[in-house]
Amino acid sequence: MNPDTFVARVRSAVVDQNSAADRDLLESTTVEAATDPYWKRLLTLYLSLSGEQRAVILEVMRQIRVDTVSEMFGILDGSS
Repeated sequence: MNPDTFVARVRSAVVDQNSAADRDLLESTTVEAATDPYWKRLLTLYLSLSGEQRAVILEVMRQIRVDTVSEMFGILDGSS
């Protein structure tokens, strides 16, 4: 596997698929159904927001993933 393919697969699996899963969970889980205290607090906040504010939360969560993957790659290649 070449480096471009590897990066594309990591982006797909870690960033794109997990971001979609977060969105789906936040949109489909009720606070009552959540069992994790952190997730309950996040759901309570998320559900209290407008559609535009929810989109911002999802964008921030995605960017955190992108930044984390970037930092990991930097550690692996020695640039960080």
